[in-house]
Amino acid sequence: MVSHSFHQMQADKMTEDSRNSELRLQMMQEMRAQNFDMIRFASYRTACKLRFVQKKVNC
Repeated sequence: MVSHSFHQMQADKMTEDSRNSELRLQMMQEMRAQNFDMIRFASYRTACKLRFVQKKVNC
């Protein structure tokens, strides 16, 4: 019984890791689409990227 529970937990973790990877990839693609690299100053560019991530996380 313990072995089954352990294997189920591993499978759930792998599924969660896969989902997190998909979400991370999607966010990176959306961030590239925003074209932040056109912003000249690094501090403004970083602030815009940070704000983008904050908006995505706090939907």
